[in-house]
Amino acid sequence: MMKRRQKRLLYLAAVLLAIYACGFAFFAFCVYACGQNEEKHVDAIVVLTGGHNRLSTASDLFNRGLAPRLFVSGVGGGAEFESMSGADVLSEEKRGLPELGRDASNTKENALEVSLWAKSQGLKSIMLVTSDYHLPRSLLEFRVMMPDMEIVPFGVAFDAEKKGYFTGLGVLFKEYNKYVVAYLRALF
Repeated sequence: MMKRRQKRLLYLAAVLLAIYACGFAFFAFCVYACGQNEEKHVDAIVVLTGGHNRLSTASDLFNRGLAPRLFVSGVGGGAEFESMSGADVLSEEKRGLPELGRDASNTKENALEVSLWAKSQGLKSIMLVTSDYHLPRSLLEFRVMMPDMEIVPFGVAFDAEKKGYFTGLGVLFKEYNKYVVAYLRALF
């Protein structure tokens, strides 16, 4: 009797592990192969702080006129735009234009902060700039908060050669776990 129960539990654990592993493989495939950055005109460019080259990429897109507004979500404390890494990419004539959101400290809070800001501004479309590995979870959180908003994803590539491939795999694994939690939270 006990052996049968142990076999069933072992079988269940193996099935769950296989589902988890397949999900991770699909997640990794989507992050590195499915991400096509579309340079489309939108009402605002939104960039989430916390990742390498995110702000400089968003500033470059803003310089090229893809949106009349630039919103930086998750700015800590009293930091000013000019002191942030990547802000120097912004052209001189656009230096005073970025708007800073200071109320978010995680992705779910970023989505809420941007949702409130976008609604107050009457926006219909945004370009979401964040790290490529962070895009799936960010899109999930943002679409839950803003189901009627057109969200154009723009992923900033993780530099695996510079940071190391094992570091990149660790970042991807950690982000996948966060994505699973966010997905389950969105379901319930």
